[in-house]
Amino acid sequence: MRLLVLCLLGGCGAKDTVGTPPDKAPKDTDDRVWGWVDTGLPSSSAPLSVAELQPLVDAAFEQVFTMDPSMVYAPFLAMVTEIAEVNCPRVNERAGGRIDLDGDCTTADGTRLIMEGVRYDVKPPQTNPGGVTIAVDGWLSGDALVIRPNGDRWEMSHLIVSDERQLANGVRRFEGRLIGTMKADQVGGWAAQRLSAALEQTWYTGPDGLTPGAYLLDGGVSGFEHPQLAGYSFKDFSLVTEDNGGLCDIEPTGSISVRAHGGAWHDIVFSGPDSFTETPDLSATDCDGCAEVFFGGESLGEFCPDISAALNWETRPW
Repeated sequence: MRLLVLCLLGGCGAKDTVGTPPDKAPKDTDDRVWGWVDTGLPSSSAPLSVAELQPLVDAAFEQVFTMDPSMVYAPFLAMVTEIAEVNCPRVNERAGGRIDLDGDCTTADGTRLIMEGVRYDVKPPQTNPGGVTIAVDGWLSGDALVIRPNGDRWEMSHLIVSDERQLANGVRRFEGRLIGTMKADQVGGWAAQRLSAALEQTWYTGPDGLTPGAYLLDGGVSGFEHPQLAGYSFKDFSLVTEDNGGLCDIEPTGSISVRAHGGAWHDIVFSGPDSFTETPDLSATDCDGCAEVFFGGESLGEFCPDISAALNWETRPW
């Protein structure tokens, strides 16, 4: 079944990015985002109602769909090109277009610049003989602080990787990885909000190359601006649509945890069939669209959230 689903998605031979389904009852800890700890929020509070949880789930997906890793590449290169002087920063241009940057200096216009181990490596789009883009790869990592005379700041201590690729049968795959912290006033959007992230995303279209076919999400984000949601975290969260060889359109496998401002984590654990396993076990309750909610390690009962937003995109997820 695993091979069938991957082949239908055009991913035969691709590496497996889906992990083991979470334990039924999550531990009451703050390490849901691969070791990230949000110490600015209390560790416990009164549990939320089902009506209060749905807006947090909606907000989590809304925020995920803003997290396009590739949006930072061009502004970063433009900024460096504008401010760079001789040895400020030190620039090492490597084969294949990779650029390494280091330095601790101040430019003639008063821009303060500290860079350590910065790597910029964005490949030109690859096209097939018909002119169709088949691959776009990007990488930006390292530690940097750039303060412009007008007060704009570029702060980063992170890894940002993106990969957009045409697979077999017309399927397109979009992968994004954001790990660390960042604030880039020049970019705007999510990049200007001083986020703390440890998020991996993989999205597939169907064979038409346009409509959603599958997704896999792991990790989460905090530090964004939202009136209700303070943070979210996915764990082995995946779904393959039935049109693309999956077993259930309305319930994923894995879990999503959400946290309101001033509140504690609520873990929403699904029991949907994992279409990426060899021998899926589909029972009557595995595709009912409902999950079990845990608060402080204790079950609060059933919650049937609307997660259709995860498939609410076309052409690109971001």
